[in-house]
Amino acid sequence: MSFEFDSLRGFGESARHLPFEQRVRLVRAETFFGQAAGNLVGVGIGAFIFSLILEHAGLAADIRLGWLSMVVLLSCLMVAYEWRVRRRGLTPDNAEQCLRTRAGVGLLAALGCGVGALLVPADAGGFAHGMGLFLALSLITVATLGFAVVPWFFMSVGIGIMVPLFLRYTYLYAKVGEPYFIWLAAAGLTVTVLILIKG
Repeated sequence: MSFEFDSLRGFGESARHLPFEQRVRLVRAETFFGQAAGNLVGVGIGAFIFSLILEHAGLAADIRLGWLSMVVLLSCLMVAYEWRVRRRGLTPDNAEQCLRTRAGVGLLAALGCGVGALLVPADAGGFAHGMGLFLALSLITVATLGFAVVPWFFMSVGIGIMVPLFLRYTYLYAKVGEPYFIWLAAAGLTVTVLILIKG
């Protein structure tokens, strides 16, 4: 899909006869698919790098590889679906359904990748936990700034990733009394709220 807004079908002559709301939905779907192109490469590279951090942190190989496989599988499903939509094209009739399907699979992939931050062993040390927070905030930022045309998508990614991570850090602080965890919880929640507000 093109990033040139003037070339989107929702702005073209063929869509002039459509009701305004339907044209907006078509442009929104075209914009979402245009912004989605290439994001999977970043997700895959990020997941691979984070799996190395999990390995260094002492996470069992089967859990780490299972997580990485899940992220890769969901990413491949998204690539296949985007390819299918590109072949068929977005039309006023299928745009909303295509958007919901792609955003739903994208949400699963983002949440699945975000699970990596929860897999950091409790005793892994500050670096691994800090990188887990970095992974989570990176996913939330990409979802919010890249897909602002679909608010439910980036809000679901932000809440779905940060709430469990916030609860985990709070639990670890209560359990071991390490102030580092409460700082991670506070920083993660604050930055997430700021990012989501910008969306």
